[in-house]
Amino acid sequence: MSQPITIEDIYKLFEKTNEKFEQSRQEYDRRAAEAKAEADRRAAEADRRAAEAKAEYDRRAAEAKAEYDRQAAEYDRRAAEAKAEADRRLAQLEKTVANTSR
Repeated sequence: MSQPITIEDIYKLFEKTNEKFEQSRQEYDRRAAEAKAEADRRAAEADRRAAEAKAEYDRRAAEAKAEYDRQAAEYDRRAAEAKAEADRRLAQLEKTVANTSR
């Protein structure tokens, strides 16, 4: 013979279902918080690496500019020396020509 279902039976079933739902929601919230914390940690790590990469890029760019400036200064110095030598030789040649044509 089957037993009749009472309102109390239905209420107990509702309470158990509600309790399981609450546990499930809490587990979801816990996992979501863990996932967010991990995502935040990874984002912070990515930001740190990006900052390091930018600093390294800036350092290398500064080194390259300094080397370029040094080479440009050396080129300018050599060009000035070559011009001075050319001017000296031209003056000497003009003097020789002037002395020869007398």
